[in-house]
Amino acid sequence: MEMISTRHYLMPLLRKELIMIAELDVENASTYEIPDFYSDKAKKICEAMITFFHKNDLFFSGYPEGDKVFLCCDNENQLIKISHDGGQHGDAFSYDNLQYEMIEKMDQMLERYGVYSEQINSYSSGIYYL
Repeated sequence: MEMISTRHYLMPLLRKELIMIAELDVENASTYEIPDFYSDKAKKICEAMITFFHKNDLFFSGYPEGDKVFLCCDNENQLIKISHDGGQHGDAFSYDNLQYEMIEKMDQMLERYGVYSEQINSYSSGIYYL
């Protein structure tokens, strides 16, 4: 698998130490593009989640080209909406995947930012303030 630079998609970083890599071993790096319309706090949290995915080897994505992980929010209470249908990162959000320890690790990481995840359905989750 070819290394694809994600600098275009992950920069500018609000806190460069959150992402300790310049390239990720993923076929479709644009899948992890952080939307421009997300708030600065949401962008920081997305960067932290991308770093989490990398550290926990959750980067495989079965997404068709053009599909995204970070989506438009459903309502004003939602800080971030995440699609995890077909992606290994779903192990950190979806109880359907039966990876409870990974979900707990993600919850602990998110708690440091004052947010939590809640599964919306089998293929998406929302990030909300505590």
